Amino acid sequence: SQFVPDPGAYGNFLVTCRNKRKSQEAVQLWNDIVRGGLDVSSLINVSLLGVCSQTPSDTNKDEVFLCVQSILRQSEAVGVVPSRNGVGAILHLYMKMKHLDSVMVFFTECQQKHWPLSYSAVVELLEMCALEGRVEYSLSVASAMANDKQLVKNEHFQMIIKNGALTDEQMENVKSLQRQMVALREEGVGQRS
Repeated sequence: SQFVPDPGAYGNFLVTCRNKRKSQEAVQLWNDIVRGGLDVSSLINVSLLGVCSQTPSDTNKDEVFLCVQSILRQSEAVGVVPSRNGVGAILHLYMKMKHLDSVMVFFTECQQKHWPLSYSAVVELLEMCALEGRVEYSLSVASAMANDKQLVKNEHFQMIIKNGALTDEQMENVKSLQRQMVALREEGVGQRS
């Protein structure tokens, strides 16, 4: 008979993966945990932090991406809301992968599900939108976060809001972007079932 560690032991392994930035090991561990049918309620956030701890290489990018999706599906299944740090880790990971569209889709999902967002992740996202010259992205992030007391004090954020007058064309882009995101999300949900 096979020895199965309890969730606490897996939690300790995952903390080690996070601290040593061994995201590949964290991915394998998570897959083992799910295959073993273990109770994952206490492992959602530590798994996210472990899996997202390292910038994926081109060879394992897809695997890491799928693993994050798997953790989020499980978190919904067991009714655990990802923590602010867990959600922040995903945003940081997507930003490291330099894929702004995925980041924005995930950001929108966080808004819709009322998942908490870490300050540092949002500031980094605003900077990434600015670097890529995506004014409409910057504004949709800024307007979504307008009630965040800490963010409102951020200079970059204030500048976006102050210069926030969008042309009609940019406004149209924002609306079409939001429609695309909803469509993308519904498509994603469809693929899961």
